[in-house]
Parts: sequence; structure tokens; C-alpha cells
Amino acid sequence: MSAARHTTPIMGHRWHPGEVAVQDRLGATDVASRIVRSIHPELPQVAATFLRDQPMLVVGAADPGGSLWASILVGPPGFIRPTSRTSVDVRALPASGDPLRAVLSEGDAPVGTIAIELSSRRRIRLNGRSRPSTSGGNHRGLTIDLEEVFSNCPKYISARTVSAAPDAPAGQARRSADLTDADVSLIRGADTFFIATSDSDGGVDASHRGGQPGFVHVDGREITFGDYTGNSMYITLGNLEVQPRAGLLFIDFATGDTLQVTGTAAVDFDPAHVTTGGALRMIHLSVDEVVRQPGATGLAWGPAEASRFSPDPAAIGGTIDP
Repeated sequence: MSAARHTTPIMGHRWHPGEVAVQDRLGATDVASRIVRSIHPELPQVAATFLRDQPMLVVGAADPGGSLWASILVGPPGFIRPTSRTSVDVRALPASGDPLRAVLSEGDAPVGTIAIELSSRRRIRLNGRSRPSTSGGNHRGLTIDLEEVFSNCPKYISARTVSAAPDAPAGQARRSADLTDADVSLIRGADTFFIATSDSDGGVDASHRGGQPGFVHVDGREITFGDYTGNSMYITLGNLEVQPRAGLLFIDFATGDTLQVTGTAAVDFDPAHVTTGGALRMIHLSVDEVVRQPGATGLAWGPAEASRFSPDPAAIGGTIDP
């Protein structure tokens, strides 16, 4: 969503045409008209407290060529610091070699972010504009001027505990047009990834996607995953309706490696084409570029506890527990 197109003196936020088209197509107009009231331009106190406790923030933005990427920012609890109800300081930048490092450190940019606490399955999305910041002495980072703040339910989040990994710099980033065998293995074994999309005005959103390992498929240069029942906002699908570029972020929770993929995506709404158990429709992303970076997060996670809502990806035609 893009706040400049969603704010009126009376109604507040409203959906953009891509979101409206998808909501109408899927019979979710009434639900969406109610849930839009949960999107605010200011940060509630409970959200501010939550942010201060987090060691990671996923951020989506476009590079100078217009390709969308999803990146991760990490730091000790407190590195995300709300400075007012409409702005947040983040005392971190992406790792060296990350496609968004220069974007976030050198200029203003529309961003979509998600702070997620995997251990509790809590998450909050913060969308707005970022600008470089040097607040906090020598800590370089960014300030996000907020336009949209909203929470999501805990569905499909695999719970994990997190701790600091040994203090070591991230390894050399590898950029490529193709996925390696190791990349494919990480994707196929993933139970979590993040996706950045944008609307036709450039407003960016970052979202979590989760499921049981095997819910993401890879075939050559195409990555495919199912869309499960959710909150009926259809922000990601609505963005793809009007702007097909997207960025994916996969994290190797055992090593702290990251895999970033940018490309163009399309939604297949035909239920006859569903290839993932529990999914209602499929999203296909054609890979343009890949960045793999060893130890990019500097964090270590424990084993995953699967969400009870995540269906068996092999059970085609199955249902999701209510």
C-alpha cells in the first residue's frame, strides 16, 4: 500500500485498486472493509514496547534499477528505537554486499518492514519511508517515517528461539543469475520466508510466509509457493496485481546464511492448478538475480516448532484447521 493514496480526513486508509480487485475476486470485500480499520499511521505503545525487544527487522525496498529485495537488519534488543508515534530509528544496516545496503544508507526510499518474534509468533508490519540516520553516536542506520502500522495473526509461523551467534563478520556475498544446488536445497527445506512487494505508486510492503518444509517448490529458475487462507487483506496479492516485481528472503536458521531472490511474480487463481496441500492458489516467481551471503544475520536459532495451522504440503485437496 502507499499511504499517500490511502488517507482521507474521514475514512483513514483505504485499499488501492490492485487490493480491491483481488478482494472482490475472492469475495472478501466486506471483511476487508472492516479490517482496514486496523491499519494506523501511528505506533501504539504496545507496538513500541514490542519493537524495543526485537533483535531483527526484515525490510523490503527497491534497488536503483527497480528490482525489489527483502533484507534483514539485526542488532541487540534496543537497536529498533521508536522516537515518536510516527518514526522509528534503526541502528543497523544490511550486511556488506546486500543489495539494499547502499539504498538504505545513502538516500530516502519507500520501505516495507516486518518485526517478527518467532518464539512468540508475534509480528507487526511498519511501512513508510526511510532516510539515513547517524543517531546514537557512531551507530549508522536509518530512520523510518511511518505511514502504515498493523499487526497480523500468528498463523503459519514456525516458532524458534534466537540467540547471538559468535561475533564474526558476514562472509563474502555471492551474486548470480541462477540458483545453486545449495540454494535450491535451502528453499525446498524452508518453513519460513519473507516477501517484499510494491504497489503502482512505489509503496512497499514486507510480509511473512510460512508452512511445513516442502511448501515452496523450485523448478529451474521458477519458485512456486501456495497462498493459504489468511486475514483477507490480500496486500501481497493486490500489489502483484498491479506491479509484478517481488523480492524473497530465505534464512538458514542453522547457520545464519541468507538467500535473497529478486524477480517477477504472478498469481494463478485457478484452484485446479494448486500443487501445495492446503493452498487456495499459487504464486510463481521467475528468478532474475540471487544473492547468497554466509553468516549475514549474526544470529543463531534453535529447532523449529511447527504451527498447527500449517498443512501438509503433499496433501493436495486437504483443509486447514480452523
